[in-house]
Amino acid sequence: MSKTLLLGNGINRYIDEKVLSWDELLLKTWHKFNGRNIAEIPEAITHIEFMELLFHNINDKKRESEVKKFICREFEVWKNNVKESNSKYKILENIINKYNNIITTNYDNVLSDFFQGKFMVNHNLGFSDYYPWRSYDLLNGATKIFYIHGTYRYSRSIKISFIDYQRSIAYANKIIKQGKSKDEKDIQKYKNSLIYLFLETDLVIAGLKFTHDELFLRYLLFLKAKDYSNTKVVYITKSNNTGLDFLMENLGYSVIKLEKYEDIYKNLHKYI
Repeated sequence: MSKTLLLGNGINRYIDEKVLSWDELLLKTWHKFNGRNIAEIPEAITHIEFMELLFHNINDKKRESEVKKFICREFEVWKNNVKESNSKYKILENIINKYNNIITTNYDNVLSDFFQGKFMVNHNLGFSDYYPWRSYDLLNGATKIFYIHGTYRYSRSIKISFIDYQRSIAYANKIIKQGKSKDEKDIQKYKNSLIYLFLETDLVIAGLKFTHDELFLRYLLFLKAKDYSNTKVVYITKSNNTGLDFLMENLGYSVIKLEKYEDIYKNLHKYI
C-alpha cells in the first residue's frame, strides 16, 4: 500500500527560528479587526475558538473575508523574508524523492518553492477555492503537496475558525460519498482528492502536535480507524504527550519518539 506524509508546521519551526508565530499573528489580527488589545490568548480558549469569537464580534461577512486576506498577506510577507534560510529545506530532499504524496497543514508553500514546485489544478474534476483539495504543488514531476487547511493563494480556503472546521468535515463527507457513487467522474473526484490519500493510504505523520485545534484532522483519524482499518498510521514525535499517546495507541496507530527534531526530518524517508 502506498504511503502519504502528513507534515505540520514543525518543519518550518525547525528550519527557521523566526517562523511566523501563530499566536502572535492571531493576536495581531484580533487587534486590527477588533480594536481591543489583549496580551495573550486566554488559556482555556483554543485558536479556532479565538477566531470564532473574533468573527462573532465582527458580525460582518465582508470583514470576515478581510480577516482571511490579512492573514494570507502576513504569510506572504513571512515567506519572502525567509528566502535566505530556504536552503535548509534540503534536509527533506530524501522524502521528496520517496513520497509521492505529501499533505501539509501549512498555508504557505515555502517547501514547494525550494523544490521549484508548480501549482496544478485539474479543472476537469471541478475546482473550489474554498476547498482546493484536488489541487497541489507538483515537485520534480512526481511528488504532490496538498494543502488540507487551505493555501494562502486563496484566502477563502484557509481554515481558521470553529465553523471553518465544521464545514470541512461536512465537505469531506460529501467527497467520501462521491467515492461510493456509481458515477465514474464522482469516483475520480474522490480518488484525486487529499481526503482519499488521508483515509485510504498509510500515513506517516511528523511536525504536527495534534492539539485540540486540529478538530478536522482528529475527526479524519477516527474515521480512518473505524472505516479504513486496513491502513496504518505512524506518528513520529519528539514530545512526551500522554494524551496523544493514548489517542494514537487506542486507535491502533504507532508512535515513534526520537530524541532530536533533526532525527525526525533527516530520517522521514526511512518510514516509507
